[in-house]
Amino acid sequence: MDTAALLSLQLGWGLWLMPSDYARLGWCANVVLVVLAALTAYSGTLFTRLYQAVPSTVLFSDVGAAAAGRWGRGLVSLIIYSLDATRCVILHLAAAQSLRHVFPPGPDQPPLWQCGAAVLVLAGILVQVRGLAEMSSVFMAGTASQLVAVGIVVWELISHPEPEARTEWISQDDPLTSRVAAVVALMNMIFAFGGQFAFTELLGTMRQPAHFPRAILP
Repeated sequence: MDTAALLSLQLGWGLWLMPSDYARLGWCANVVLVVLAALTAYSGTLFTRLYQAVPSTVLFSDVGAAAAGRWGRGLVSLIIYSLDATRCVILHLAAAQSLRHVFPPGPDQPPLWQCGAAVLVLAGILVQVRGLAEMSSVFMAGTASQLVAVGIVVWELISHPEPEARTEWISQDDPLTSRVAAVVALMNMIFAFGGQFAFTELLGTMRQPAHFPRAILP
């Protein structure tokens, strides 16, 4: 369950932006991915050590409190909740747009606000769940859906390649445009590896928290 949760948290956010990131950066994006993957794996080890240092931890803010008292708890909580707020907005918009694209273009396609309302209702139901351990079936479904979608994209790329597509190690577009696009692509890729906010909660659901790094590198 922990591996499935990590895949959903890590890959679910920015996975679908990867093709555009490669188009903006070129194949040097592989270097960025390797660095981010290595840092994510290392962060799993660091979070495990933090959790073992404060065994009573339930939320990441508990670690902040153990390190710096009330101010530490407040600072960590501010960072986490700021991340949560911005992430919810981004993911809600992405989910609403994805739902809208399920319907064929035309006059019968629902407006974006209706799709957003439908996503909001579903999210409102799911937020009644109070623990990540209770979301195992959702995590598994999300991970399976991602892998199926990736398989479809890879199949389409192989079976219907774009004749004018270029393979470049570094993008050769207009320097000013490509510089801005490269920064956006880099931020997208960092966003895709942003699931560390839930590492502490996942550690709290494990029978053997010391094995958490194995979930990151199974």
